[in-house]
Amino acid sequence: MKSTGIDGEFMRLIAGTHHVSQAFSRVGMAVGDVEAWLVDLTQNNVSEIPSICAAMGFEQLLLRPSLALFDPLKLGLDETADENDAIGLIHLSDIK
Repeated sequence: MKSTGIDGEFMRLIAGTHHVSQAFSRVGMAVGDVEAWLVDLTQNNVSEIPSICAAMGFEQLLLRPSLALFDPLKLGLDETADENDAIGLIHLSDIK
């Protein structure tokens, strides 16, 4: 099932699934998570990010996405999976 919004569709695609609910369990925040990436899909001005983080009670870190936070098991991949496997999963999300 495709999402009716760009945010749900983005999560569905990066999770590599055609099920929106499964996408949230794969790439959404879960109990025990202490860090997450905030992605702005609106293409708004980057200067708004500090105020958004403050309003939501987040600490803004100036780090880029890293494989250190990659959890292949959460995505339904083998524990030995790497970045290429995750990219392949994204490409196959509409084929499954």
